[in-house]
Parts: sequence; structure tokens; C-alpha cells
Amino acid sequence: MAIYIIVMQRFLFFILIILIAINNNSIEILTDKNYNTATIMIYRSAVSVFLFTSLLLFKRKKIQVNNKKLLLARSLLDGLGILLLVTTFKYLAAGSVSLIQRMDIPLLILISVYKRERKSSLQFYLSLWAIVLITFFIADSKLLDENAFGYAFAAPAVLLASFTYYLVKKHTSQESKEVLGFFYSLSLMLWGTGTALFSKSSLQVNSNDFWIFVLGGVLQFTIVSISLYLFERHPSEKARLPFVIAIIGTMIVEMLVEKKLFSFSQMALTAILTGIIATICLNPGVPNGKKESFQKKDTLPN
Repeated sequence: MAIYIIVMQRFLFFILIILIAINNNSIEILTDKNYNTATIMIYRSAVSVFLFTSLLLFKRKKIQVNNKKLLLARSLLDGLGILLLVTTFKYLAAGSVSLIQRMDIPLLILISVYKRERKSSLQFYLSLWAIVLITFFIADSKLLDENAFGYAFAAPAVLLASFTYYLVKKHTSQESKEVLGFFYSLSLMLWGTGTALFSKSSLQVNSNDFWIFVLGGVLQFTIVSISLYLFERHPSEKARLPFVIAIIGTMIVEMLVEKKLFSFSQMALTAILTGIIATICLNPGVPNGKKESFQKKDTLPN
């Protein structure tokens, strides 16, 4: 039974990596077609809400919330964070957005340390180095043929995501995954609707592109479902590991779809940052064959 669970979780990790890479590029395709942020959020989330509602009906579960304050806080953070993140795709390549987005993990570690939770020195100092390296990545944005203005949206989106992931671990132990997924998608749809009303944006969709929105909604539903399952069983940073590996996957898919090749410096820096963040997630033990790990022997004090 234990072996089955391990194999299943690794399979989910692999599937999630592929889905995230496709999802990131599907959003970039829509922004390249000049669809506004509100339209992307509304239609994709509407499909996801429909799927979560169908799942709840199939399982005969009620939409019941145990911690309404935490749900409200998460809905506000999730909605605004995704709103800013989707806007970022208008200015940056999907690979760059995916990389910047995963800075939520180093920030999550720093937030956890600030909240006086035990984290290893390895995780803490690698988080600081990741932030230093991403600063150089942003400074090099003009050489990457990207609009640096996009980072003005990416930075607060990442910060909001870090706080969200800090809360989601607690929330998954209090609510059912289906209910959490339903309200997550509903909050994105409502934020998109509010943005459309405020900006008076057009929500018209070309019939030839409708399948991309449907695909995006299915991807959102699947990614959220698997993510909540992983958050329920792993520490917050480790549950984000597939999202980290998906940085490389997103870049590969983007190069294949758009038939372009990123510069060697961008690919190298992306690979280094991905490795650093993945190491933060895994928090490996000392490389001398002993069972002790940094998590136990070399932790930052309370």
C-alpha cells in the first residue's frame, strides 16, 4: 500500500509538471491574441467552476465552509494575485513568468522564518541567493527582448502567492478539496468580472479560439485538484516542487510552439535558479550517507 501511494504521488508530480507547462503557454497564446485579462480569467474559471460543481454533485457533497474568514482571505489573495499574474503574460515570455512566479517559494521560506517556524539554514540561505539571482535576471530583461514593466505586476503577484501558500496548508486540513477548488475558481471568475466592469472591457471571444478557453478551464480544474491533494500530504514548499520543475517544461514548450530559441544566458540562469528553488523544496540531507538532515541538525532557531 505504501509503495502504491509513493508511485501514485510521483505520477501526479509528473503529470502536474506537464499540465503546468501547457497551461502557462495557453495563457500566453491568449494574450498574444489580444484577449484582456478579465476575459481570460472569466471564461477559464467558469469552466473550472462548472467542473468542480459537477464533482460536488457527483460526490453528493454540500458546499459547506468551516473557516469562512480564512476562505475570504484566501479568495482575496488568490483572485488579486492571479489577476496580476495573467496581466504579466502581456509583457513577459511564458518561461520568464513561470520562473518569476516560483519566487513565491523563497518568499514562503522567509515568511515562515519570520513567523518563527523552523526551517533549515540550507533553505533560508538558498532563498536569499535565489532572490539575488532573480534581481540579475530582471536587470537583464531588455537583453531578453521583454518589457521590464511586466515585473511591476509580477512582484506583487508573487508576494500574494507566498502568503496564499502559507495559508493553504492550514486550510486543506479544515475543508474538503472540492469545496476549496470550487471557491478558488469562483474567486477568479468574480475578480475577472469585477475587472471587466471597472475597465469596461470587451468579453467577446472568437469562436475559433473558444477551445483554448475550455482547455484552460480543464487545466485549471486539474492543476488545482492535484495541488490541493499534494498540499494535504506534503509541506508547503515540497508541494510546489512540480511547479518548480515546470519552469523548464514551460520554456521547452514555449520554444517548440513559437519556434524560437532563448539566449544561452537566459537558459543557464533559468536552469540555475530552478535548481536552487528545487533544492529549497527538497531540503536534502547532508551528502555523507548519514541519516541526519539539515532539517533536524541545522535549523534556524526560533
